[in-house]
Amino acid sequence: MATTTAAAADAEPEPTDPVLPADPSLPCPIGWLPHDLWYHISSFVASDQSSDFVVSTGQTVCHNSQMPLRALCDDADIVLHGVPANGQLYITAVPEESEDIRKDCESMGLVADDGQPLVMPDDGTVGPWYSKIHRHVGGAIDRHRTPLIDRHDSRHVFYVEGTAPSAVKLHISTHEDDVVKERHDVTDLRPANSRETQRMKTRLVNRMDAIMADENRRFMRVSGASTKACKGKLTVLALCKALKIKAKLNVLGILPLMARLDHTNPVDELSDMTYPYNLKSQMTYSLNKWLMLVPSKWVICKQHNAQRVLSEQQKAQRKIPTIEQIRLWNRLHPDRRTALNNPDRFLDRNAVTQPAQHMMALPHGQVPELPMDYANTSFKTLAPLMVYAFFSCANRFVSLTSDAETHMLFERANTSASFREEFSLTGPHVTAAGPSEHLTVSKASAAASAEMSPELELLGGYAGVL
Repeated sequence: MATTTAAAADAEPEPTDPVLPADPSLPCPIGWLPHDLWYHISSFVASDQSSDFVVSTGQTVCHNSQMPLRALCDDADIVLHGVPANGQLYITAVPEESEDIRKDCESMGLVADDGQPLVMPDDGTVGPWYSKIHRHVGGAIDRHRTPLIDRHDSRHVFYVEGTAPSAVKLHISTHEDDVVKERHDVTDLRPANSRETQRMKTRLVNRMDAIMADENRRFMRVSGASTKACKGKLTVLALCKALKIKAKLNVLGILPLMARLDHTNPVDELSDMTYPYNLKSQMTYSLNKWLMLVPSKWVICKQHNAQRVLSEQQKAQRKIPTIEQIRLWNRLHPDRRTALNNPDRFLDRNAVTQPAQHMMALPHGQVPELPMDYANTSFKTLAPLMVYAFFSCANRFVSLTSDAETHMLFERANTSASFREEFSLTGPHVTAAGPSEHLTVSKASAAASAEMSPELELLGGYAGVL
């Protein structure tokens, strides 16, 4: 019995001291590391969380059930480099190939809308990623000083009011013309043969003509954007209250990662009329169009995975090619690339949708609309991913440089209906955006983000502050 008791005593674990939480009043030991070392650490983390973003538009009212994203330019893919934080992109660089959005007016010898040669004054009219709107004393647009580019009706360009750096606007496309026409459609007015109906049709047609002639309608406001350049610090890592790592950034401006783009509709008697004709519902017709800044790796993943550019070994490893690899491949294989022989195009577009008979019936000198939809993209898939990665607590764990994580994100978004519902544009993580508003983090999601452990305060987190 004594032997058994002794063996049992030997098997019992020795008592240990209780684990006590760290005293926040004591200095953090790693805080004594040299500042140069912390500078390199913060630079590494900042580089890992910054990325190239493809600037595009998406809409929920679309003839294509997949709702593909659309390019801003028919002859180039617009890319901005920056750091995502708080649902916005802090632009830190404009890649050389994307300078097309501001250089065309110089390199192509364009003329202003009044037919005069377009001479770009050295007064900041053209910025790194935008052009300024100059106005006359009465408020009308100065069409000679303002570089309005109309090579193609489908082209978008960023503009800003010359006196308001936060009044960023996007040039309309042909879709906005269609919206105006739909709002003033007179085919459903009843009774069709009454004199009053004929007068109403005339009023609607006159209203549509006045809107189409308004020069200010050419621009759609981008909520939450700014062209103000500044230098700031962004919280990269918060190890404790006494030690926060911040990265220095030279910011060229701010764009929301997701924002509603709505064509203006003047407020008058017809816009709110419900009797004798219910025009109010018709006047609110919208494409539900969004400005979307999507990580280029995500779009490339959908288009170039296991296709061209990569070696067989890289395909087996599910590598995602870089923009540079795709452009190099396009230059080496000019007869096989789908970028319309333009080296500035690295993303694939959908095929031309117009039938051959329609293209042959175009008026003399009119060029058919080139494909603007990005192939193999879907607003229904990418919108929840954007909310998950940049507007929820999950953004602390999303890497913008990992190929494996990118594949995992798409597999989850494609297979999980609950994922798409939770991270929808009206889900619990965001405040729903109304007309001409940008998407923001909801109060509940922001509160949950603030309560999370500070060890994971990465750049994409809500707590990042410029």
